[in-house]
Amino acid sequence: MEKINLALQVHSVREAFAEDPVKTIERIAAMGYEGVELNLGALNHEPQFYVDALDRFGIKCFSAMGGMAQLSKENLENTIAICRVLGIADIVLGSVDGDRLKNDPEYPAIAIAHMNYLNEQLEKVGIRTGYHSHDMDSFRVEPNKSFYEKVMENTPDRFCMVMDTGNTMGGGDDPIALLKKYPGRSPILHIKGYSQAKGYTTPVWESEADMDELLTTALDKCGTKTMVIEFGKRGDYEPFDRAEKSLIWLKETLAKLGRI
Repeated sequence: MEKINLALQVHSVREAFAEDPVKTIERIAAMGYEGVELNLGALNHEPQFYVDALDRFGIKCFSAMGGMAQLSKENLENTIAICRVLGIADIVLGSVDGDRLKNDPEYPAIAIAHMNYLNEQLEKVGIRTGYHSHDMDSFRVEPNKSFYEKVMENTPDRFCMVMDTGNTMGGGDDPIALLKKYPGRSPILHIKGYSQAKGYTTPVWESEADMDELLTTALDKCGTKTMVIEFGKRGDYEPFDRAEKSLIWLKETLAKLGRI
């Protein structure tokens, strides 16, 4: 049985991480997470500081997410240097400019061209990249074609579809159908809850999508090796409690499906 990496996006516990990253990493490890995905824009110490903390508590940094600022042409060299210290093999572009996406007809092509530039430059140094979906990426840039579909169809196979399941549902798209449409392109999957009733405060186990089918599709058709629990919208819950319960749910679901 192939190993599945189970990680937490530190944005899910961002307030605690900003205040005390070492204590936060300790708590994440104590829950049973094997690793994290870091936000490059939220790193307020030298990268070795985070390496030491992760090593101390026996977990890994499986990937990092950066915005257009960290992954601009001007800052890319510095970002690569940071990720080399962290030992990161995957840098994910977190988002594009939502206003320009919806209001500038030329912007989709500009954004995709930058993604191809990132893929080319990062491939040279042995780092993989991809794009993390938001609900705005469901915006139809052509009749019956979302921006996210446009990205996948105009980037090479190595460029990853880092789907956020909740954001995809929030944008009105079917995450299972989208996974099936682009087989082999989702080594990293962000698992977030969503429902019409509770929006992004929905715990993942109450998601509207058939999560059994979604996880099975990701593993069997999309090459998913790392599953990242993520939630950001604050509501009537405690973030660490939500993170722990989400991991318990994910492990139980994968065990039920015979995958761990």
